[in-house]
Amino acid sequence: MYSFDVYNPWKNDIDYSLDAQNLLCTKYELSDNHLLCFSQKKKTLSIYDDKLSLLYRLKLKEVIGSEDYDSFTYSLNLAKDTLYALNKDGTLYTIKLSNKIKHHTFLSFLEQKESFSKATFKKSNFTFKDCYIIGENNNDDTFYVRGVNLQNYCYSYGVFDKKKEAIKNSFLGTAYYKGDATEEHIVTQIDYNRGYWKLINAKKNKTSFFRAQDCVNATPYDNNLMLRKDIGYDKSVKRQNITSVFTAYSSTGKVLSSIQIDFGNAQKGEENYLSKDQIYLKHCSCFFILKYDLKGNPFLYIWKLNGSTNKTKPEKPHDNDDSQQDGTKNNNVQNNYTTSDISIFDNLLALQNSASNETGIIIDNMKNDNSQKMDSYKSVREYADSLEKTYGVKIYLGPQVPKKIDVFNVKQNLDTDEIKESLDTLNKILSAYPTDFFKQLRFSDIYGIRIYIASTISSRNNGMISDPSGFVNTIDSYLVMVLDSSYSWDWPYTVNHEFSHMIDRKLEFETSYNHKLSYSEDNWNKNNPAGFEYLQTYDNYSNSKGYSKFPKYFIDSYGTTFATEDRAEIFGNAMSYYLNGDNKRFFLPDSPIRNKHAYYCKCIREGFNSSKWDSIMPWERCINE
Repeated sequence: MYSFDVYNPWKNDIDYSLDAQNLLCTKYELSDNHLLCFSQKKKTLSIYDDKLSLLYRLKLKEVIGSEDYDSFTYSLNLAKDTLYALNKDGTLYTIKLSNKIKHHTFLSFLEQKESFSKATFKKSNFTFKDCYIIGENNNDDTFYVRGVNLQNYCYSYGVFDKKKEAIKNSFLGTAYYKGDATEEHIVTQIDYNRGYWKLINAKKNKTSFFRAQDCVNATPYDNNLMLRKDIGYDKSVKRQNITSVFTAYSSTGKVLSSIQIDFGNAQKGEENYLSKDQIYLKHCSCFFILKYDLKGNPFLYIWKLNGSTNKTKPEKPHDNDDSQQDGTKNNNVQNNYTTSDISIFDNLLALQNSASNETGIIIDNMKNDNSQKMDSYKSVREYADSLEKTYGVKIYLGPQVPKKIDVFNVKQNLDTDEIKESLDTLNKILSAYPTDFFKQLRFSDIYGIRIYIASTISSRNNGMISDPSGFVNTIDSYLVMVLDSSYSWDWPYTVNHEFSHMIDRKLEFETSYNHKLSYSEDNWNKNNPAGFEYLQTYDNYSNSKGYSKFPKYFIDSYGTTFATEDRAEIFGNAMSYYLNGDNKRFFLPDSPIRNKHAYYCKCIREGFNSSKWDSIMPWERCINE
């Protein structure tokens, strides 16, 4: 159970308190400067103002019915007469509050035990699933929500307007959330290993990116940014010497101020620690940082930000605050750590390119010092640019292709004639899809599609094909397709085979949030012969007993490795039939393959916004002729 204190650092004293025994609080949330206390034992929700004065006491069943209050996140409106409770399943409760608690001067016990407010609620379906409130902007009475946006099945951050009771804007999010959302900004980590972060200005509808390695906390404040880095932690040693570095940056990435707090040398597992969040008070331009010693004694650091120096020591709230309880001096604050500006980028690709020596296995490999290499590729690059604009994909070619992508070694194709021929074939394939098809392939936290036109592809990894004509994987939040241009004659099959894998991933993700969709492995397997099981490996697939026993159900033995390969083989051949007239024999009226493909076509129409598609799409032609 929790107790609460309002601490005044300027007096070094507690102004207001709530006792744990009386509260019986088992969960709490903060909304603006108000405290929401939930009591499992009492089945109540109590709302307190910034002086811990009781405003409302509500019976939980009158607020959220029989639902579990732990599955909700909450936000009050500015008038403090409406509470929004968002269930992670996407149900929004709009709760109207009335009958504030009347405070008794002499009979205060009545406030604690007898008085109840009134509440009425309405339920509505939110446009997000797997969602929760991550912050508020009290300047315009909105809150920020993170979850899967059902309009595009992408992880997103939404801005909910409390007055209009609707999402007024949304931004592409991440599958996990680590960051902060306050006032006009959302900051979130998008790649832990590489230290990539995203900063969203919700007011200006602008997104930017930056790199902060070893950053464990980021907080927007006053249109600036505070980053905390922990250095010195080493899991392999018994004793830890940890330092936390706090740096304030301007909106352009310039260092404004920096301090560091040294925890000293401690036994592993017994390190001092900071509180989870650092609090910023705008009216005094201070960050408040809470630290505990090994005995659990708290120490409060006050960091005054002035924007004029690069090094500041935290001010103490009271003259004796820099002494520990045993009378020794607390000299943890240091200023010898060197900080530097961070670069702010307008898009993720620019950030990735800035660090290509570290992450360059998947991005544009061109640098200023070798840009002359592209002079002879100008015409094919312009051709690729036009395809990018038309179809909404990103294409890399020639020297732009990295020599290693994922677990594969990749040889660059530097022959412009072959590249031109490959682009012609690619254009023919992409034009067979609806104009918004590849935009709709952005799902989950996928930003888009990158296509690399290379030469030979090879791998020595176990369980992988040693020399594939192409492959698909997800790298740095992009669906990446790498193609061997020497197989461009077979791309009508190969490229569409790989697109099928992307389609599968989209359908699988959407089905987890929309159970009305037909797509599932169980439904797919109903189209296979009784007793058949996929190999679940690529090893020795050419000797598949499943294929030799049931050859009419599969394009070839490769289709018996995994269900997704089975679908990709069928889809690739269906598109090859549309583009070249090949392989009609697989889709004859009495063919089991035809039935499997008909089911897959149905799933694709359900999983995409297909209302404006033609009655017969190119991949459906083979089962409609």
